Amino acid sequence: MDTALAEFDQKQLRDAFGHFATGVCVVGFVGQDGTKVGITVNSFTSLSLDPALLLVCLGTNLRSHDAMVSTGGFGVSVLSEDQRDISGRFATRGGPKWDGMAFIEGKEGALMVPGAIAWFDCEAEAAYPAGDHTILVGRVRNFMADKDKRPLLFFRGAYGQAA
Repeated sequence: MDTALAEFDQKQLRDAFGHFATGVCVVGFVGQDGTKVGITVNSFTSLSLDPALLLVCLGTNLRSHDAMVSTGGFGVSVLSEDQRDISGRFATRGGPKWDGMAFIEGKEGALMVPGAIAWFDCEAEAAYPAGDHTILVGRVRNFMADKDKRPLLFFRGAYGQAA
């Protein structure tokens, strides 16, 4: 480990990273044991148009990390501004997050949130270790985008809205 980086105050670094406004997404899938899994992430980006690829970053400390990295398929739902409660539900550790909630099921167990501003049904393409996270690359098999909805944003540790 680079000692210069080790000397950074992690809270200050996290706060500095928080100055980049992001959207809020839910990554969801059905595990090999049939359990529905989902987490809230804000580290999501398009990667390639040809082939159609995206990526999400998953903390290695997540209980569901290994299952997510080894999944065959997963869904990414970009939440709309009226889905703050869903973001909170999937950001909470533990518990059956999908219970009592509608979902869209894609191929190979991908789960997407209805009412999202956009969703992507992905086949897991690759996983790369990166510090305390894993970069999970997905090949987009299907997607939906609603041009009439506005995104849920996250900035400096709080939710916000697009102007």
